[in-house]
Amino acid sequence: MTAWLLRLVRWIAGPDRAEWVDAMAAEAEVAGTRSTGWAMGCVVAVLIDRLRRSARTLLAITLLPAFAFALQFALLFPSAWIFRTFDLPQWTLLSFWALEPLPVAILLGWLTARRGALIPAVAAFCVSYAIAMVHWLVTFGQGPAIFFNGEMLIHHLHAQLGMAVDLGVWLLGALIGVRWYRLRHT
Repeated sequence: MTAWLLRLVRWIAGPDRAEWVDAMAAEAEVAGTRSTGWAMGCVVAVLIDRLRRSARTLLAITLLPAFAFALQFALLFPSAWIFRTFDLPQWTLLSFWALEPLPVAILLGWLTARRGALIPAVAAFCVSYAIAMVHWLVTFGQGPAIFFNGEMLIHHLHAQLGMAVDLGVWLLGALIGVRWYRLRHT
């Protein structure tokens, strides 16, 4: 059990904390019969360390989708009015609405460029849809199942296809943000 816990510690800590994990493993050897308890404490310590090191990313993954949702809500009626007033084709409005989270996704990519931005982009996409599902539940009284049962359309597409478009926008934005970060910092 101790060996498995120490492998978990090494995986959570990452390569930049290898020396610290080696010291924990050495202490576990010295602990003898209490090594499993020591290893459990090491797991807790490394989780706290990892959360502290990743706090900025976790904050970005949580707050930026909420900002994107608020931005989409704020632009909904003005954009519909502009497109209707100037009699623009429907595809332009749908394209605008589909690309609305792009600037926020670019910012997410910029903020998470040093550690990799694709996983945070997927997590931010999931958070954005969690927010949308809670909003839908509170506003209309229908749970998340409405997003998956074929009744809902997103960007005038079947819900899952619309979600795939949104995921693509989050990933594209993150990649653009990483690229801009690397161009400015090399």
